[in-house]
Amino acid sequence: MANFVGRSRELAQLTESVLTSSETRQVIDIHAIGGMPGVGKTALAVHAGHQLAERFPDGQLFLPLHGHTPGQSPVDPSDALASLLAADGVAQEVIPNGADPLSTLDARAAMWRDRLAGKRVLLILDDAVDQEQVEPLLPNAAECLVLITSRRRLAALPDTVVLALDTLTRADAVAMLCRLSRRTPEGVNETAVAHDVVQLCGQLPLAIGLVAGRMRNHPSWSFAHLNRSLTDTRRRLARLRAGNIAVAAAFELSYQDLDGDRQEFFRLLSLHPGSEYSAETAAALHDLDPVEAGELLEALYDEHLVIESAPGRYRMHDLMRDFSGTLAEADPELGKEAALERLFGHYEERAASAASVVVTGEWPSGAPADRADRADAMAWLDAETANLLACARFCADHGRGARVVALARSLAGFLRLVGPWEQAIALHQTAADCAAGVEDGPGRAAALGNLALVRRLTGDYGGAAQDLVRAMELHHALGDRRGEARALNDLGAVYGQTGNYPATVEAHQRALVIFRELDDRIGAASAQNYLGVVLRLTGDYPLAEPALRDSVELFEAVGDSRGRATALNNLGVVLRQTGRYPEAETCMRRALDLAGEVGDRRGAVYIRNALGALRLLRGDLADAERLQAEALASARELRDRRGQVYSLNYLGAVRRCAGQLAEAAEAHEEALQMARGLGDRRAQGHALHHLAFVRIALGDVLGAAAAASEALGTAAELGDRRGRASALRAEGAVHAREGRTEEAIQRLSAACALSEQIGDGQGRAASMNDLGEVRLPLGEAAAEDLHRRAAVLARDLGSPGEEARALAGLGRCAHARGESDLAVGLLRRALDLFTRMGAVERERLAGELDPT
Repeated sequence: MANFVGRSRELAQLTESVLTSSETRQVIDIHAIGGMPGVGKTALAVHAGHQLAERFPDGQLFLPLHGHTPGQSPVDPSDALASLLAADGVAQEVIPNGADPLSTLDARAAMWRDRLAGKRVLLILDDAVDQEQVEPLLPNAAECLVLITSRRRLAALPDTVVLALDTLTRADAVAMLCRLSRRTPEGVNETAVAHDVVQLCGQLPLAIGLVAGRMRNHPSWSFAHLNRSLTDTRRRLARLRAGNIAVAAAFELSYQDLDGDRQEFFRLLSLHPGSEYSAETAAALHDLDPVEAGELLEALYDEHLVIESAPGRYRMHDLMRDFSGTLAEADPELGKEAALERLFGHYEERAASAASVVVTGEWPSGAPADRADRADAMAWLDAETANLLACARFCADHGRGARVVALARSLAGFLRLVGPWEQAIALHQTAADCAAGVEDGPGRAAALGNLALVRRLTGDYGGAAQDLVRAMELHHALGDRRGEARALNDLGAVYGQTGNYPATVEAHQRALVIFRELDDRIGAASAQNYLGVVLRLTGDYPLAEPALRDSVELFEAVGDSRGRATALNNLGVVLRQTGRYPEAETCMRRALDLAGEVGDRRGAVYIRNALGALRLLRGDLADAERLQAEALASARELRDRRGQVYSLNYLGAVRRCAGQLAEAAEAHEEALQMARGLGDRRAQGHALHHLAFVRIALGDVLGAAAAASEALGTAAELGDRRGRASALRAEGAVHAREGRTEEAIQRLSAACALSEQIGDGQGRAASMNDLGEVRLPLGEAAAEDLHRRAAVLARDLGSPGEEARALAGLGRCAHARGESDLAVGLLRRALDLFTRMGAVERERLAGELDPT
């Protein structure tokens, strides 16, 4: 840090304290650096961090907490922990996330402390607002060092060394002025004048840096000229910034060096409710061309009036922003109202366009967007979301309710996809309140609908249902039957998440009636699709199939390829679960083609999941793994957390079949943690029953029992009969491994009966094979009958995995009767099937066939 000057006493004090505590420390080493704005707290912390970095080989992290960033709320401790975990390499989907903020905070803090246990890490927490913000972020590893900067005293933090940072000494301030201005005072008189200059700057590094920059850019200026300029403005600036006279004088000096256009541009920037500006947003404020606005920003950057926070993005120091805002307030001709309206209108239009590209893959006009368009739109939304939320808060606080409603509507789809969901909930709740305040019934109904969709994603199903009921009532009161039907459709989906399937069916049927009365074929197709899904989930396949076929036909009739792809995929799942694999694959591949044609990458994630599961059942492990890996990569790129959960579960299942048990366990564990964070109970149940089988294979019987028991409880609560059958199989496998044969037979028999009841041929074949393996020690006749029936069923289904298992079971039965030749023949047939699949069972069978 070539521009760092002085602070030798503070650096020595800080270094000595760190070295002393490192020899005998029993607790985490914490140093809090306090002082006024602009005094150089961050610079000292960063410089000290560079000097001490070698002592902390496991990492150095810098986290701005925005305790005093204008237009931006202090970083919530939970969000700060998410940033720290991400910086430490934790994937976003693994970071704990739930409906209860306190539980989420505790879980994130525990994960953070666990990850730092035994490590030597340097953590700089910059601009903390108070100790409550900081305490959850502190590691408990004695080998770590934490440097905290704050305008407030944090002496109440336990075991904290407090360093109060004053302004620079006169000598250090002059040295800083000389180094940054690249000037050296000549003689006693000019040295004295340089001392006067830094005194006028309050010996504050921020102000000194500004005036030094002015001198560097004006070779003709002398220290005396600079001193006169500062002295001339003191009286006027004292009225503007009492208490910070010298700092205001430095700002005023740089401001006065601007021409009229640049001064007006500088004043207008303070109106932006957010903390960063791009050329595009600055252009909207000033009603300029973005190129011209970019040139003006660059000019202000050269004058040290703005800071470049990232390429093409600028911000003001908070004191500089206050100064700019004071100037703007004092200018009645500035056109503040018009500037804000231009800014909000720009953000509203731009956000709607970018969100449409990211969420739907189309421009608002319906034209398809390519991958580069989506990358650009995603980058814009990533950069501007904080500003957009700040604008919404400003509008809510300043009586611009209609703008809040419009901004919330524009951001709804994007925030649902990538979050932060907590902020999305706050935004939509504010939008609903603002809409009520301006008597915008349709806007309030829409905001409640968007609020419900995000609550559903976080697992707050009760809150989501309440919001949708209110939205439905509003639509009904407004005479908006189409809106009422859509709210009913969404309400049915929420009921489905809680396992209240009767209410789900009723809601979708009511929606379907309204859509048909309105001759809304797209709405009817959507309701039919939802109905088909819930009927599949309850095992009512004979009713699910025609509902989904009707949905496919309706979507095709209205030319909605995206909806048709979704319905085709859901139909394929029903066909897969009822054993009609060739028909299922035809549906799914056509669905994948349609998704590709319309650029629906998010929909393609779920289609690949379904097709990959089918390819696994049909014995093609390589293709199944490829499809699930592609789905996972795409979901991560899209930041679709739900898609990641399902892809991880499916990928784990493939890896278990391939014998990659550690990798399978890792995938299911990650899926389970993400599903818990999302509150997706069905996905949790899937991950748990898969984990049970993996843990059995790894020899962790206790872990398997816990997972199977939780999976069974979850499925029972949800009324998920297929999930319950899978969990019963897992419990049966656990009991068999424990030697509790009777309990195993009871669970597996129940699974077999339930699979038969709901028409799940694959589950029935698997359960019969499980039962055969458990019954073999009790007598080969019953086991042989089960394996024989399983072999016939699996062959009819086209399921080589279960057919191979059945043949292997029949071979073992033959061996138990002493029919060695028959046993070898059956085992070889099973081995051939497993080998073609690439399944791990081939190794076990090869061992059984070994003549030794």
